[in-house]
Amino acid sequence: MKNIVFVFIFIGGVISYSVSCAPEFKKDTDTRANTKIRYVNLKKISDFLDNRSPEYSRIYLEIKRHQSEIERTQRFSENYEKLNAELESLEKELNDYKRQNYQLIQGILEQISNRHQIDFILQYSEHVIYAKQKFDITDEVIREIIKLEQRQSIINR
Repeated sequence: MKNIVFVFIFIGGVISYSVSCAPEFKKDTDTRANTKIRYVNLKKISDFLDNRSPEYSRIYLEIKRHQSEIERTQRFSENYEKLNAELESLEKELNDYKRQNYQLIQGILEQISNRHQIDFILQYSEHVIYAKQKFDITDEVIREIIKLEQRQSIINR
């Protein structure tokens, strides 16, 4: 008999979910026993995209400049209001940029999950206590992003 145990840790306790794969339960648990789960490090992918993007660098530097300026001029409310409004606009622009990146990542994750028949892709974070490296598809996602960028640059020529 083979058991697969999923442990979910949350504030206040632990929930454990066990799937028995004994032959007498095979009919009921066949799909659960064959479930594929992989994980991805979204922060690594996001950092990869951010580090390659002049747009991200521009927005990030502008935010830092505005934050610095706001700190220096908080005593002057007129300038503070203007800079604060600009900062809010830049932060919205950065959030829009991040949202577009996550939509791109989501599409690529769907392609990879279809290609490999993966049932679950977890975000690798403090919530994943342990995972074997062979189940990490982060680098595959980054390779797909590079391929997509190359295809788009050929189309845009």
